[in-house]
Amino acid sequence: MCNCCSPVGMRLRKEQEAVNRFCQENGVSCWLDDGQLHILTPKSEWRIIVNGKANKLFLYHKNTYEKYEKIPSIVPGFHSQAIRSTTIVGYLDYIVQHDAFRSQQKKKAKEKADSMRNLRKNTRRYQRGTDNRRFNANQLYSIMDHIYL
Repeated sequence: MCNCCSPVGMRLRKEQEAVNRFCQENGVSCWLDDGQLHILTPKSEWRIIVNGKANKLFLYHKNTYEKYEKIPSIVPGFHSQAIRSTTIVGYLDYIVQHDAFRSQQKKKAKEKADSMRNLRKNTRRYQRGTDNRRFNANQLYSIMDHIYL
């Protein structure tokens, strides 16, 4: 189906100004291809399609990793999102919120890992172990110096 006749293309033409404004404000790029609206953000890739007799919009997110069990999807390499919106701008807003949430979760996970590492470094056992290793290495070097001198 051509982009002009596709249901997504018709909806996009109705919301074109709002979509362009939203994309420009949030650093999102959108383009229509093969009757699907392709959406690219700095963090992820998305597709909006129209499916079903009621011509409802559906949002698909690109898979970030391969699962053991292949789940069939209308859009290969993408999985459906449980969010429903009647407008393209509604989906774009969800996409921006989704990316912000994911980056916040990654940041929290990194902070937690760093704090756990710091907790371990502050233990007496860890500190004693590092001191002992230095002391043992120094002893080894002094013994080697005595042997070779």
